[in-house]
This record gives sequence, C-alpha cells and structure tokens, in this order.
Amino acid sequence: MEEVRGKSFQNERLDIDGKTFRECRFDSCTFVYSGGEVVGFSECNFASPCQVELDGAALSTARVLAAMWDSNLRPLVLPVVMGIQGKYPDGTPQLKYDSQKQILIGVEFNGFIQNVEDTSPDDPASKYTASFNLHVEENSFYNLSVIIKRTAGSVELDDLEVYPIQGYDWKFQYGPFQEVARQYYFHMRSLSGNIDLNTNIIMENNLNMGGDTHKVYRIVVDRET
Repeated sequence: MEEVRGKSFQNERLDIDGKTFRECRFDSCTFVYSGGEVVGFSECNFASPCQVELDGAALSTARVLAAMWDSNLRPLVLPVVMGIQGKYPDGTPQLKYDSQKQILIGVEFNGFIQNVEDTSPDDPASKYTASFNLHVEENSFYNLSVIIKRTAGSVELDDLEVYPIQGYDWKFQYGPFQEVARQYYFHMRSLSGNIDLNTNIIMENNLNMGGDTHKVYRIVVDRET
C-alpha cells in the first residue's frame, strides 16, 4: 500500500485506490475509488467539503446494490449499508475488538417463560427460562436456553443468578453473557408491565408479554490461549 504523508491538495481529483493518507490537508477535492485495494485516512484535515466518486468495479458494485435495494432484496442489502455506517443491521453500533485475541458473539434471545413448576411457598425465588441462539464467528448454535433466578424483593441486575447454558458445552468467559441475560430479563419485565413476578404467571410468547420477545445482544470475549 502506498503512503502519502504531510501533503496538501486543493481542487484536485485524486485516485485513492491502495493509498493511505496521513497528516494531509484536502480542500475541495474529489476522491476517486475504483474498487482496488483498501484506502486509509489518518490525522487528515478537510478544509472544505470534498466528494467521493466511484469508478470501475466500485461503480458496478454500487449499481448492483442500488438495483437490489429498489427490488424486494432490500433486506439483503441493509446489512451492507449498516456496515458502512459502522452499525449492525438492527442499528446498534458495531463493537470494536481485536479479532486475533478476541471473539465476537451474537446472543439472539427469542423466548422467555416463567417456570411455574419451580415456584413454591417454601422458596421465595422465581426462575425463568430464556431461549436463544448463539452466533460465534462463522458458527451458529440454535435452540439453547438458560435459567435466570430472581430472589423475591430483588430489583438490581446483579441480584439475578444466571445458570449455565443448557445445550452448549463450549467454555468461554461467562461474565459478559450473564450481563446480557440479566439485561434481557429486565427488558422482558418492562414489556410485561407491572405484574407481580411472585405469582404463578407463565409468559409463553410475545402476545402474553405485550411485546416482542426477540432481542439481539453482542458481546466480546477473549480467545482461549
């Protein structure tokens, strides 16, 4: 990759394929990208508005995506658009992490019920089962579940006990998963309204909960060494 450092450009048309610009100044320039090697800008100053112009393979790609966007394939294009904006398809900001040392895990919750059979006058705690899918890099694991235990009177996230995942044996840092499981519990509770969680109420689906049980969280954990 070619590095351009400490230069000033004014009213110029610049081919930027395969170049990294560092500590440069741009004034009313046009950046032309043709689909070649990746481009980089670091500690640069843009004195006045510049513009980007696509050519070659980059222009062809943009035209294909535009055609797909205007057809019924828009859901396939949306993740690409969100990626450009630094967001995931659901609109949340992308997490930054070191892929050599860390793993990005997607936790896709899709169900939440109260375990009525585990509730008794002798045990003031209530247990809930959250169903979810786990997306670990290129692999997906479906139909998993975890039990979340709430002691009567507890209202804080840390008061919830998150049991081990059922149906999944891979060991990873459990703290980040426990945190999102607790967040999901409070999310579902907020959808349910002011119900008495000490009663034998079973919450089977989004109709009973008064909202959508589907929610996605993303966590980053260290790779095993």
